[in-house]
Amino acid sequence: MKKSIPFFKIYFKPLILMTLSILFVSCTKRYIGTRTICEKSLYAEIYEINPAGMDACYLTDSANFRFYVGKFDPESGNYSFECKGDSIVIYKVNGVGYVKSRINVLNLDVLCKQHKFE
Repeated sequence: MKKSIPFFKIYFKPLILMTLSILFVSCTKRYIGTRTICEKSLYAEIYEINPAGMDACYLTDSANFRFYVGKFDPESGNYSFECKGDSIVIYKVNGVGYVKSRINVLNLDVLCKQHKFE
């Protein structure tokens, strides 16, 4: 008489392994690129944080600070930066109509003195 193979061994174990693999891969940041901001040795670093299409943006000078700007979906928006003296204004840009909404104003001298890396 033939012994039947349990359902659990055939279908459930590979499904668990595949799900755990996808979760592990999707939780890692992947560097996308850097763009120069305001010609002041400032950079916006972009990382992919979710393979489904979510990116994260950081503002940095590579030596004194690294400020987390926020998350965005590259298909529907991005961040824009405007330098005004010793301050930098951060805008959230909507990709549909290019509508800017001001989200933050940062003093660069304060950021450099804090030496904060997020």
